[in-house]
Amino acid sequence: MLLFATGFAIRLYYADTLYLHFDEAIQLNAASACQWLAYHHPPLLLWWVWLASQWTEQAWWLRFAPCLAGSLTPVLLALWLQQKSEKVVAWTLGSLLALSPNIVLLTIQLRGYTFAMLAAVVALWTVQIAFSRHSRRAMVAHWCAISVGLLAELSFVFVLFATVLYGAFHVWDHRCPAVLRRWWLIGLAVSCGLCIWLLFALVRPMMELPREVTAYLEPLLYDHRQSVFRFLFGTVYAQFVYLFGIEFGLFGLALFVVGCVRMALSHDRSLILAVAPFVAIGFSYLRLYPMGASRHTAVVGIAALLAVVVGIEWLGRRHWSARCTIALLLVCGAIYSPRRDTMDFPLESWQQRDWNRAIETLSREIPPGDLLVVDDYLSEMLLARFQSPAARSSLDFRRPPTEIIAIGHWQALRVGSSLSAAEISQQISKLPPQGGSAQSSKAIVWVVSGFWNPMLTEKVSVMFRNSVMVIGKYVGQPSKTLVR
Repeated sequence: MLLFATGFAIRLYYADTLYLHFDEAIQLNAASACQWLAYHHPPLLLWWVWLASQWTEQAWWLRFAPCLAGSLTPVLLALWLQQKSEKVVAWTLGSLLALSPNIVLLTIQLRGYTFAMLAAVVALWTVQIAFSRHSRRAMVAHWCAISVGLLAELSFVFVLFATVLYGAFHVWDHRCPAVLRRWWLIGLAVSCGLCIWLLFALVRPMMELPREVTAYLEPLLYDHRQSVFRFLFGTVYAQFVYLFGIEFGLFGLALFVVGCVRMALSHDRSLILAVAPFVAIGFSYLRLYPMGASRHTAVVGIAALLAVVVGIEWLGRRHWSARCTIALLLVCGAIYSPRRDTMDFPLESWQQRDWNRAIETLSREIPPGDLLVVDDYLSEMLLARFQSPAARSSLDFRRPPTEIIAIGHWQALRVGSSLSAAEISQQISKLPPQGGSAQSSKAIVWVVSGFWNPMLTEKVSVMFRNSVMVIGKYVGQPSKTLVR
């Protein structure tokens, strides 16, 4: 209970003090419009956001379910790891997920990863219980967790692959009861049906996206110019750095290797569950999934902790204090030397009070009716802030890369990140020659940029050979540019 309460309190604090960034704003806007598959992610989180927003859209409340799931995950992880280690070691590693800044900041956000991580721990734990105790209830719980995970995040398919492979070895064992085998096959059929639906509803449309839209994932995919060994080692190492910090990432990887060797020598079938990350690495090598030090593979990274705890038990086999010390070092490394997700934002630029101040300045400085040029990321945040749920319900998230939209009291040209300077210039030339305010004697272009798309400012500034108004780096003070 102490571990849960501590993790929950930390998460609620950040949920209340950090604003909804653009990815979270997209989730809120898509949920308001009931467009469950618009964001190229499974719909479970959107269902929660839609339900929660019926009461209030305060950030802490929208993030309540992710915070709750993120706080339960360390507790269930510790209970799962107890099957391979003593309680002190298992609960120490459980505290890593409760206190690690990387994991905390991931599990407060409106993202499906939090639910997928919880489902992964439950699925990995219950599948072992089901076959070791021949428990039908555990098998049903396992497949329920699998279904939740698949509806939460696409990366959960790697956990599914590992658990299905683990289950196959047990199902075809003559000692497996027929009723357990029957429930396993029913669950497998349902899960395969979900995967097929996700393939046609989400994966195929994602593969048809323009290259510019998915360019930010390129560094996490295999490049044929790279050394294969360097890529494979680098991606695995990066995942352990994400979990254990820079100083102890390599040590965590070494413990993982030792644990895998020990389980292989003892013919422990649990090794199949622990190597789920290597399935993700294979997909990354085939350029089908981003693998590395990011939130995308945090779900499969949890599976690796099973081998890590076996490695700790073997390395500290002479005395329990050595085992506890090793586990504590890993936790301290994760807390005091974190490596932030490259797609997270610095905490000093993620404060709700600064975002509120920027919104107040925006409302004060720009007269109602004036024209805005807004990058696509910030437009989602402004829509979530200024538009009512009823107004957002009519949004179409399969919209073109540039369009005129209503944001609060203004009309705005939404500029997609894939547009060139010439295309942006062409779109701006179509805007009305006057700003909307009665005091405007010259055309006014308010370029509202949150630096999610820093190229917007550079492109517009080159076009007009003039300074361009920017709303801060993340948040800040606006100014206006007169376009002659």
